[in-house]
Amino acid sequence: MTQTAQAFGQVEGALTFFVNYYASLANFKSVVDRLTSFATSIERAKAMADTGPARMPAPAGELGVALQGLGITLPDGRRIVETEGLSYAAGESALLVGPSGSGKSTLFRAISGIWPFGEGRIHVPDGAVVMVLPQKPYIPMGTLRAAISYPGAPDTYAEADIRRALEDARIGFLADQLDCDEIWSQRLSGGEQQRVAIARVLLKRPDWLFLDESTSALDEKLEAELYRMLTQRLPKTTIVSIGHRSTLMAFHIRRLDMTEGDAGRFTPRDAKAEAAE
Repeated sequence: MTQTAQAFGQVEGALTFFVNYYASLANFKSVVDRLTSFATSIERAKAMADTGPARMPAPAGELGVALQGLGITLPDGRRIVETEGLSYAAGESALLVGPSGSGKSTLFRAISGIWPFGEGRIHVPDGAVVMVLPQKPYIPMGTLRAAISYPGAPDTYAEADIRRALEDARIGFLADQLDCDEIWSQRLSGGEQQRVAIARVLLKRPDWLFLDESTSALDEKLEAELYRMLTQRLPKTTIVSIGHRSTLMAFHIRRLDMTEGDAGRFTPRDAKAEAAE
């Protein structure tokens, strides 16, 4: 009886390990699964790097962005956007409008070179810096300085330049928290996160800026202030925007509508627009 009791106690003690460490084991497995999925996604992205529309330098002397024979598809193979020829001239601000799901954001991703589905050619001026701002910008964990400098290193820009960018983006109240280490994507509101992305633009100073509803979380007054500020601070930057508000047309020279054609495919076409003031 004593030996049986001792054996039972040993078995019970051994099984208690799994009970006590179940949460830790589950957490460990989830971490391993995430890392495995990340590694798989990285390999898949590398394999698809040379697929999709061809992004190539524009002919010598050409300063605009041109799309030729472009057909953009979804991952399931369904074509959503197509155009035989479309060009954006340098210095010609344009507004792209259309119904939800018409491929506006996908077109911007293709132009920036991060959409691997489709065919055609996208000509971008050689050496031009192209920057795309999504509706919800990525805010990495860490210091605010790192979040604003992303994708560059935290020490990429001088502190005076960062503070100036924050003031211009109407979030100067954060200037004294540059080295605070927090989860800024949870602390900042949607509008504040969009203004962090605007501050990045001011620091990067791209040649081409594609704004994908990048001010949708702001009220119209603040949105107008930021567009005027971008025009003043970045006079050599060509801005192309996606938006649904009619007030945005005042800040763009050209308007393009996503027009639906056969089989639910959309084509960006010029619409009558008044010149911006």
